[in-house]
Amino acid sequence: MNIRLGKWARWFAPGWWGCARCKTPFRFVEAHRVAVSMGVRVAAMCGKCWSGADTDERIYYHMHRFGDRADWSAVRSAVIDER
Repeated sequence: MNIRLGKWARWFAPGWWGCARCKTPFRFVEAHRVAVSMGVRVAAMCGKCWSGADTDERIYYHMHRFGDRADWSAVRSAVIDER
């Protein structure tokens, strides 16, 4: 589908993760996945929000989404390298 609907769409996608920026569940938008290491990919933003965000904003949303559950040097490097 790939339509940004916002957080109200959560009613139609219970249990789905969503974009940290526009809050649309990944059921309706394509997640932009960042390869952190071999076989490990993380997604905090949809493709449309990723393309509209600068590097600092991308890092912010990934840090906000994954909190202290991630190796930040690896995530930060992956986001910067992805551009």
